[in-house]
Amino acid sequence: IPFQGLNTDHEGFAGWDADGTGPEPYGNGHNTQLYYGASLDYDGIDPDPNACLGHFLDGSTGFFNTLIQLQYRGFEIGDLKMKYGLNSLGPDVEGEDWGDNWCNYYNNNFVFELNGEPILTVFEDTIKLVSWASYWTDEGSIGKVYDISENASPEAQFVAQSFLKDMGSHYLKTITSEVHYVYGGDFTGNGRNGAKYEITEGAIVGVHEKATFIPEGTVSGIWTVENSPYYIDGHITVEEGQTLTVKPGVKVVVRGPYHFNVEGCVLAEGTNDNNIPFTRSNPIVWWDGFDYIATPATNDTSIFNFCVFEYAYAQSAAPANSGGAFAILNLSNIKITNSIFQYNKADIESPPWTPSGGAIAIENGGNLFIQKCIFRNNYAIDGGAIIAYSGTNPIISNCLFYENEANSDAGAIEFNSNCGGILINNTFADNQANNGGAIQVKSNSSPMFINTIFWGNVASGSGNQVMIEDPASQPGFYYCDIEEGQAGFGGANFMGNYLFNLEEDPDFETSTEFPYMLSAGSPCINMGTPDTSAWFYEQYLPETCLCGNTRILDDCIEIGAYERSITGINDKVLSNKIDFQVFPNPSSNNISLEFELTVSTFVSIELFNAVGSRLMVIENASFTMGRHIVSHDIGTLPEGIYFCRLQVGNEIITRKIIKL
Repeated sequence: IPFQGLNTDHEGFAGWDADGTGPEPYGNGHNTQLYYGASLDYDGIDPDPNACLGHFLDGSTGFFNTLIQLQYRGFEIGDLKMKYGLNSLGPDVEGEDWGDNWCNYYNNNFVFELNGEPILTVFEDTIKLVSWASYWTDEGSIGKVYDISENASPEAQFVAQSFLKDMGSHYLKTITSEVHYVYGGDFTGNGRNGAKYEITEGAIVGVHEKATFIPEGTVSGIWTVENSPYYIDGHITVEEGQTLTVKPGVKVVVRGPYHFNVEGCVLAEGTNDNNIPFTRSNPIVWWDGFDYIATPATNDTSIFNFCVFEYAYAQSAAPANSGGAFAILNLSNIKITNSIFQYNKADIESPPWTPSGGAIAIENGGNLFIQKCIFRNNYAIDGGAIIAYSGTNPIISNCLFYENEANSDAGAIEFNSNCGGILINNTFADNQANNGGAIQVKSNSSPMFINTIFWGNVASGSGNQVMIEDPASQPGFYYCDIEEGQAGFGGANFMGNYLFNLEEDPDFETSTEFPYMLSAGSPCINMGTPDTSAWFYEQYLPETCLCGNTRILDDCIEIGAYERSITGINDKVLSNKIDFQVFPNPSSNNISLEFELTVSTFVSIELFNAVGSRLMVIENASFTMGRHIVSHDIGTLPEGIYFCRLQVGNEIITRKIIKL
C-alpha cells in the first residue's frame, strides 16, 4: 500500500540533535544525519491534532480484504494513517551506525490509526537512510504486525482483522523512495535543534522471510533451525512441567527489555559448529535474561550447551536487579557448559541491595554446574561476571574470565554469605574492580581454588587478585599460579590454606585464537594437581580443555583453563600402565630414565624441545622384562624445558625435564 506524508498536511517526520536539557538525552548526529527522529506528532513538534507520519493512498497491489473492509465500513483509504515513535542513531559508531551518505535508525515503532483509533502496530529494528543528491531513501527491517484494536470501535476492529488476514505468514517493512528536506521547517527549543522532512513517495510492503516472531506469553515445544531466527516480542514464560527445546543453530533475538521466566525446563543444546546465540535485535536494546525465580526443584534439569549470551541487562526487581543473563534463586538443577557470556551487565540500583553478577546471579543455588565457559566484558556494581550469594556452592570448572569489571567489588566473581564451592582449572586475567580485581569472598564464604591462574587483575583499592572481607572467610588455594602470591590478597588477614602454589608469570601466548593460552615454556605446564593429590577432582573436569586438547595427559594437568598439547609428543594413546621416572629433575648434566616392563618388548625413548621438535633418539631397541635404567647426558643442551617420551607399542608416557 503506498503512502505519503507532506508537510502541508502536517505530515512527515522530524530529525534533531539534543543538548540534553530537554526530554531526550544528549545526542549529536553528523551533518544532515541527525541523532533523533520521530513523526511530527511526537511531543507536539507539530501541534496540529492531525499531525502524523503519513496517510495511505489508492493504488495498492495487494491487501484486498483490507480495502474491501475500509469501503464496506464507510472509510476512505486516506483515513488509515501511520505514526512513528522516537528512534535514534544508537551507539553512533562510524562505519557501523553511519557513513558518508547513510545512517541507521534503531527502535522504529509504527502505529496504524483509523480515524484516530490505534488498530495495529509493527516494530522495525533498523531503518537505513541513504542520502542522494537531492533526496533520501530508506528501507526498514521486517517486523510482525500485532493487533492493538481491542479498545477501538467494531468497524475499526474489522479493518484490523482484515489487514492481518492479508498479511498471512508475511511480515511487514516500510520503504520510502523519496524523502525531502522541508525548507523553512527548521526548529529549535526544548533542548532540540532539528528540521522537518516530508515523504513524497513511500509504501508498506508484505514480504516473506524465514523467521518466527514470539509474542508475550507462554512457550514450550521445539524451536528449529528451519524457523530461525526467533524474534522475542514480549516476556516469555516456560510453565511448570513444560519444556522448551532449542535446537542447534537456532538464533534467538530479543527485541526489547524482555525476560524468559522459566518455571519449567529449557534445553538449549547447541554444538561446536552450530551454537545457539541469545542476543538483542539492535544496538539500543537490552534484554532481561533468564529468570529462575520460582522454579520448583522437581522439574528436569535445564541444560545450556554451546550457547552465547550477550547484551543481557538485569532489569527485574527480583532478585535485586542482579544477574544480567541468569538470575537463579533456590535452584541447583541448571547446567551451563561450552558457552560464552559477553557484554552483559547489572547496574540498576535497587536499595538496599546492590545489583550484582553482570552475567549470572545465584542465590541459595546449591551446586550449580558451570564448565568450559568464557566470561568476558561483563559488568556489574559487584561481581562483574558472577555473584554467588547465600549458601551457594557452585562447581566452576575449566572456565576463562577476562576483562570483566565491577564498579565496586569483585571484578569476576563475588562469594557472599556462607558460600563455598570448587573452582578448578580456571583462568582469571585482566579483570578489574575497586576491591578484589578477580575475586571477593565475604561473610563466612570459603570456596576452594584449584589449578587456577590469577594474573593481571587490578584493584584500584585493595586486593589485586583476591579481596578477603572478613576472617571467617577462609578460601583455599591449591596448585594455583597467583601474581604476587599472598601479597595479591587484600582485606582481612588470610586464614585459609595456601599449598603448592606458583607465583610466576604464566607466560600467556599473545598471538593465538585462544586468549590466555599457555606458551610452550609456561611454568604452569604439568604443574596442576597430581592424581595422588587430595585436590585431584577428575570428576569435575571435562575431557578436553577450552581449545580442544585432552585435559589430563598421562596423569598430568596444566594450571589454568588450557592444556598445552605439544605437537609430536602427545599424539598417540597415553598410558598409565608403565612406571616411567626421570631423576634428578631438574638437572644440569646427567639424567637417569627408569622404567619397568611387564614383558620383553621394543622401546623407543626420544627427547623433544618445548615446542615439540624432536632433538634426538635416546633409545630405540628391545628390552627384556623387568626394571631398566638408561642414563643420558643433557649437559650440552641450553637451559629450559624439554620433554622425554617413552613409547612401548601404542602406549606413550611423556615426562617434562627442566635443564638448569
